[in-house]
Amino acid sequence: MLPALIVIAVLAGLALVIRSRGWREIVYAVSDGAPHWFVAVRFREGEARRSVALPIGITLKWGASANFAFVGAGDCHFDRFLVLSGSPRDSRLPVFLDPHVEDAYVARVRLVRPPVMMLGLLRLLHDFGLRRMPEGEVETDPSRTGARPDAMPTREGVATLLSCPLDYKPAMVNFLRYRERAAHDAQGKPDETGRRAYARYGLVALETVYRTGGRLVFFGRVEETLVEAKAGALAGTWDDIGVMQYTEPKAILTMEQVAKYRDALKDRDAGLDATVIIASTADPG
Repeated sequence: MLPALIVIAVLAGLALVIRSRGWREIVYAVSDGAPHWFVAVRFREGEARRSVALPIGITLKWGASANFAFVGAGDCHFDRFLVLSGSPRDSRLPVFLDPHVEDAYVARVRLVRPPVMMLGLLRLLHDFGLRRMPEGEVETDPSRTGARPDAMPTREGVATLLSCPLDYKPAMVNFLRYRERAAHDAQGKPDETGRRAYARYGLVALETVYRTGGRLVFFGRVEETLVEAKAGALAGTWDDIGVMQYTEPKAILTMEQVAKYRDALKDRDAGLDATVIIASTADPG
């Protein structure tokens, strides 16, 4: 009887530790409250503004400065990314697009809150060294992977990333648009949607990001686009937007050394219609 009680106590204690680690993840702070909005702004040339004015009733949940295009774009076009929460009291938009703003993208998003125990376990496995970042040289020529070229970083993007200081922690802002139907039938489901195919990849990607020491900042479904970008690679509408934060420049490139992740790329490629990924620097705190 006593050994059984000890086992139960140990398991209960472990569950509490996992839950505690999970609740410390930034995704839960960012996704707290509702509704949420994602905003990208481009300032006019010569403007030094690094912030935008928010209406009464709107709170900044996360912000970042765009650095460079990593996937699917020649340049990042936008200067700032914001996640906002609340309801504007006297404005239809959650941000004031004053004359300093040259271009903008504004969307109402429904942020996803993953199971806290799942993220807590992933964090615990990494912190205890049971799941570590793969070692060895990273691939600097994405064309060698055999994956869909327009969904992979450019050689220039990889070179720029690897030239960043070692303490650079890139927040990769992912813009995702899905095919109505997946391009292949990898799971024996001929009518599978592109979103469903990408979701299988997304679970593997999340696990692999945490293996490198990174974390999920937010992931949201676009429910309404209020302002479309007028120019640049982000012009048009998008289905989902998400951000993964990495611990160092090369971390995202080590993911392709994980066999499970490489196998999942076929689902990503089958589900996506288009994607753009912008490397950014998250605001302190």
